[in-house]
Formats: sequence, C-alpha cells, structure tokens
Amino acid sequence: MRAELLAVGSELLGPLRVDTNTVWITEQLLDSGIEVVARTTIADEQPALEAAFRVALARAEVVIATGGLGPTAAELT
Repeated sequence: MRAELLAVGSELLGPLRVDTNTVWITEQLLDSGIEVVARTTIADEQPALEAAFRVALARAEVVIATGGLGPTAAELT
C-alpha cells in the first residue's frame, strides 16, 4: 500500500516552523509496512489544497492531511 502526506498551513512554508508531524507519521506508516511516496506542504489556500488532494489521490491509496499550528480562521484542515 502507498501513502501520501499533506501538511497544510501557510506557517509551515516559512523559516520559523518545522513540520514534525509528517516526519512522525511517515515513521509510523513505514513501521506498519506502508510505503510513503510523497510528502507535500501546502499553504492555506483552497484551490492549492484541492489540487494537492487530487494529485495525491491519483498517486496513493492512502492520503493523510495534517494541519499546522491548530484551529485558526485560516486553517482549512
């Protein structure tokens, strides 16, 4: 089985934050025998997020989205 991870949050694209969520999730998936084929970081922009989901769903059987810093008005996840 193949998985792709989407890290959603504009703050993750700047230099002040490090995405540790997808690193941890990747480790858990690999330990479970699930191949991770891609990890993508996407800004809080609905068109970009929709496009990323479409690409991910075409590439992998499992798509996991994780948010950025938590619930805010801009947080689409």
